[in-house]
Amino acid sequence: MTAPAAPASDRAPERLPLGAAVALLCLAVGTLEAAQSFGASFIRDNAHGLRDAIVFSWLPWIPAALLAPLVVAGAQRWPLDRGRRGRRVAIHVAAMLAFIALHVLAAALTVLPWMSVPFGTLLFAKQATFRSAMDAAVYWAIVGGVHAVRAAREAREREQAAARLEAGLAEARLAALRAQLDPHFLFNTLNAVSALALRGDGEGVVRALSTLSELLRATLGGAPTQEVALADELALLDRYLEIQRLRFSDRLTVARDVDAGALDAAVPAMLLQPLVENAVQHGVAASPGPTTITIGARREGDVLRVEVRDGGPGFARAERLAHGGNGIGLANTRERLAQLYGGAHRLECRDLGESDGAPGGALVAVTLPYRPVARGAP
Repeated sequence: MTAPAAPASDRAPERLPLGAAVALLCLAVGTLEAAQSFGASFIRDNAHGLRDAIVFSWLPWIPAALLAPLVVAGAQRWPLDRGRRGRRVAIHVAAMLAFIALHVLAAALTVLPWMSVPFGTLLFAKQATFRSAMDAAVYWAIVGGVHAVRAAREAREREQAAARLEAGLAEARLAALRAQLDPHFLFNTLNAVSALALRGDGEGVVRALSTLSELLRATLGGAPTQEVALADELALLDRYLEIQRLRFSDRLTVARDVDAGALDAAVPAMLLQPLVENAVQHGVAASPGPTTITIGARREGDVLRVEVRDGGPGFARAERLAHGGNGIGLANTRERLAQLYGGAHRLECRDLGESDGAPGGALVAVTLPYRPVARGAP
């Protein structure tokens, strides 16, 4: 089961393309200007007031409406808050001058059939004088509106992504808690505690119950942060493994191969436990003899590589592919990694072989961008 995708209602698809919406807005502004012109003509008792309002106030906005989608496309293509800002400002200034020139020419041609004077420099000069300042304001209003719409959309997408990440973290904690509250896990833990009590190992009983309590408390009450230091994640994992050692006794051996330089690296909270749980469930529990789980981490330049290896039967077993490869823990981990790091991460699940220096087993490896983080208590 993977983390649910954002519902369609959250994505709120646009009912009308932005260019078409701006074009309609231009026509609406032209309608208001025509209404104002007609009102003034009506007061002056102008017999041709309605015609003049339509011809000289509304019709010139039709070319502006036709040019508006091009302005929208330019604003989306060359946003002023990204890239080389000086170069993009120059592009928009040139585009604004082209918009003014085209609109003035088109407006002059639009009103020409109703003019008593022939088309020439006089008519063009009148349109240029009357419309240039307004066209400049319209151009920058469209550019600013496009940037505002994009900023609002990106803010909404960030909120939705943050909500999905929070849901993924909550699901990871619940999955870990579900594994810890699994009847076999608890019964084996309690049986191990009973065995310690029968042997008179009071310190062992106290230590086991204290570890179980700390593990459950850390899982339920952890800080709601998406990333923690690898050292803190390993400290939480130690509590889980201490309980598993009680369950499997000498059948479980845990080895570490963690570079000291990787301990301050930021990793997703609750990253390691589902990977190790997968190794315990399908590696240790599925093998009759002793099995070693190796947890490794190293920095490789700008990336961090975290590995969990086990000496079990490997992924080749169909039931492990069915449950381990697509189970709640790994599926949730895969989804959270994609949301946190996009294409800058890699999750690898494969069988080990002679090329890995191992006779068999399974490997789950996560590669992330390396980024140090302040360490705190898990």
